[in-house]
Amino acid sequence: DGMPGYMARKVRDAFTAVGRDIKGANIAVLGLSYLGDSDDARNVPTEPFVEEMRAAGAIVRVHDPLVETYPGIEVEHDLAKVVKDADAVVLFTAHSPYRAIDLAWLRAQVRTPILVDGRHVWERAAAESAGFNFSAVGQ
Repeated sequence: DGMPGYMARKVRDAFTAVGRDIKGANIAVLGLSYLGDSDDARNVPTEPFVEEMRAAGAIVRVHDPLVETYPGIEVEHDLAKVVKDADAVVLFTAHSPYRAIDLAWLRAQVRTPILVDGRHVWERAAAESAGFNFSAVGQ
């Protein structure tokens, strides 16, 4: 189960909290590589998470600024394209560019304000101030 299962539960709980179903939802995943600011995509926890969300009926888009390709997952390099009309934004990797995301801008891009931070990149107060239903690992 581990990290991917834990993150899947966090996402399911967030959808329940806003009264939405995962089936048919757009989920934007930020980060495919295992470590921040690395393109190393071996044994990534993102893959089983993506598989689980797809099995639940979600449409999953994955952004990573450093990973070029990954078997079975289309990796997008245009952040705006990945988060546009998302029903949840789920952070898996602490890449430096993610720390610099303007949360007000991000909130304006998404359809449903669910933000799940798996790497403690964003502060709860900032995310909630931007209008997100925020959840982080360990919280």
